[in-house]
Amino acid sequence: MSASAGIKINKKIANEFVRRQKRSYPYHERYYEMFKSPMEMKHEQCENYAPCDYYSEIIGFQAAYALTFGRT
Repeated sequence: MSASAGIKINKKIANEFVRRQKRSYPYHERYYEMFKSPMEMKHEQCENYAPCDYYSEIIGFQAAYALTFGRT
């Protein structure tokens, strides 16, 4: 058996394995799409600013954000 053959499983079994859990409230998804968490907004701000994005790859996001924008 060659290494490129890989593992093959049935599509139905794969979908059952990776099935996402449903939230109990149907409106949660719309709420989370409309409002981003503060951490996600900071990530986007850092990604859009080149020095912060560069430092985040080297020293990590939190340290790069604190270095670039302060500890807010």
